[in-house]
Amino acid sequence: RRPAKPLTPVATTEPEQSPSSTLAETAEMRKKEDLAMASSAPAAAPAPAPLEKQEAKLVAQQKVAVDEDRYRNRSVQSRRPQEGASEFAVNEVVQPQPTTAPSAAPAAQAGRLATTPTDNNLARARNVRPLGQLEELQGDAQIGRFAEAANIALADNPNRQAWSTLAVNTGQLREVITDGPEGAISRFVSEGLQILLWRRDPAAPGLVFWVQLDLEEVKRDLTEIIRETGQRMGPSEVSLALLDASGQVVAQTAEGFESDWRKPFVAAEVGEMLPHWEVAAYLIDPRAVARSAHAARLMIWMLVPVLLTAIGVGSVLIIRDIGREMAFARQKTDFVSNVSHELKTPLTSIRMFSDILSQKPGISDGKRMEYSGIISREAARLSRLINNLLDFSRMERGEKRYRTETIDAGELARETVENYRHQIESDGYALDLADGLSGTKTWISGDRDALSQVLLNLLSNAEKYGGDAREILVETRRNRDTVEISVLDRGPGINRKHATKIFEKFYRADDSLSSGIEGSGLGLTLARQIARSHGGDVEFSARPDGGSRFTLRLPIARTPSESPPLVATP
Repeated sequence: RRPAKPLTPVATTEPEQSPSSTLAETAEMRKKEDLAMASSAPAAAPAPAPLEKQEAKLVAQQKVAVDEDRYRNRSVQSRRPQEGASEFAVNEVVQPQPTTAPSAAPAAQAGRLATTPTDNNLARARNVRPLGQLEELQGDAQIGRFAEAANIALADNPNRQAWSTLAVNTGQLREVITDGPEGAISRFVSEGLQILLWRRDPAAPGLVFWVQLDLEEVKRDLTEIIRETGQRMGPSEVSLALLDASGQVVAQTAEGFESDWRKPFVAAEVGEMLPHWEVAAYLIDPRAVARSAHAARLMIWMLVPVLLTAIGVGSVLIIRDIGREMAFARQKTDFVSNVSHELKTPLTSIRMFSDILSQKPGISDGKRMEYSGIISREAARLSRLINNLLDFSRMERGEKRYRTETIDAGELARETVENYRHQIESDGYALDLADGLSGTKTWISGDRDALSQVLLNLLSNAEKYGGDAREILVETRRNRDTVEISVLDRGPGINRKHATKIFEKFYRADDSLSSGIEGSGLGLTLARQIARSHGGDVEFSARPDGGSRFTLRLPIARTPSESPPLVATP
C-alpha cells in the first residue's frame, strides 16, 4: 500500500526555563505600560497620593516576583488556559526569529512557543506552525533525520499551505501524548473524522511532531484493496463492501450492486484507526442461497436413513463376525481337546495289548491274533489322524503338493474298501461295494494316496455316525464326464442346521467328549479340499429312507497320460 500522505505537522514542546534577562525585559515592559496608562489618563484626574504610589509600586514588585517564580517552576498544568480563556488558534503569534547558531539548540528553537504579555497575566503558550522553523533548521542533522522519518517535506511542496487544518491547543495535544516514542489517535470533529499521528524526537524528548492523515487518500487506498480483493475472488455470490462510520459505501467488489447496507450477511470492523468503519459481506442473490440451503436440507434428510441403515447393517455384520470369530475360537479349543483324546486312545490301546502279548507267553493263538488286530487297527487310526493333521497344516500354508498320475477310478475304490474292510468289520459293521465301474477302465488324474485318503475319511465318518444299523455301502458309477464314488450309511442323518457347516474346519455336530464319537473335525474338511484340488468336490445329501450320503465327484481324464502337477486349494 502507498504510505498515507501527511498533511498537518504541528510541533509542541515543553517550555524552556526563562533566563534572567527575559525577566528583566518583562519588568521593564510593564513599567512602560504603566507610564503609558498614566499619560493617557484624563487631566482632570487628581494625582495619586504618595501612600497610594507606594502601595502601587509594592504591588508591581510583588507581581514581578510572582512572575519570576512562575517562570522558574512552571509545568504543564500551569500552562493550561484558565476557565473562560479563549481557545488557542494557529498563527496567532509571530514566528520566532532564527538564531545565529541553529545547531547549538535545534530542538529548542524548532519547538519554542512564543509568549506575549496580556492583561498583566502570564503570557500563554500558543500553538505555532513549525514549518517555517523547520525550514530554518533543515540543515541540522537531527531535525533532518526526524523530518525524513515523519515524511514531512521541508521544501518544494506546493500543497504545504493546505496542510495545517488543525485547530487544537497544546493542552489538548499533551493530554493524549504517552511516554512512548510515537502514537496515533482518531477523533471526530465538526469536519468529520481526523486521524492524527505523533512522534517524539529521540534527540529532543520535549519536541513532538504531529501529522494528520489525508482521509481521502486513505479511502483511495482502501478502495484499491477492495478492488484487488474482488479480482482475486472472481465470480462470487458474495459482494464485499467498505462502509464508513456513517454506514455509507466507500467501495465494493460487485459494481452496481445495491442492498440494505445496514443488514450485512457478516461484517467486521476495519480497526482502531478507523472507528466504526466496517468491511461487510452481502449476498448478491439471497434466494439462491436459500435454494441451496433447502437442497442441502433435503440431501441431509435423504442421507439420514441411508446412514442409519448402513449403521444398522454394519452393526449386524460386526456382531455376526464377532460371533463367528468366537465360535471359531471355541472350535479350535475343542479341536485341541479332541485331537489330544484321539492321540491318547489308540496309544493307550496299543500299549495295553502290547504289554499283554509280551508279559503272557501262554496266550492262545486266537487271543494273540485278536490282540494283534487291535494293535494294527489303532496304529492305522493313529497314522490316519497324524496324516490328516499334517495335510491340514500344509494346506493352510499353501504348501501341499500332489504326485499326479492316471488312475483307474474303479480300481482305486476297490483297493480302499478292501484295505479298510477288516478294520470296519471288526467293529461290527457290514461293508458292501456296489461297483458300477467293474469291467471298464474309467481314468482319472490325481494323487493316488490323497484320493485314497478322501475315501478313508468318508468311510471313517460313516463308521462314527452309522448308528445301530451298522451298514455301510460304497457305490461307484460314471455320470457323463465325471466319476462318482459315494459312501452311504444308515445313521440318524445330519440336521439341516448342521448340513451347511459340516465341511468347515474344526466343526462337529457334537463337540463334547461325552458324546462317545471320536474325531477331530478335520476329516470332511480335508476330503473336500483334496477333491477340489483335483477339480472335483465332495457333497452331502440325505437318504430318503434315513441316513447320509457323501459323494466324491472327479472329472474323467481323456487319456491315461500324465497331467500337470496339482496344488492344494485352501
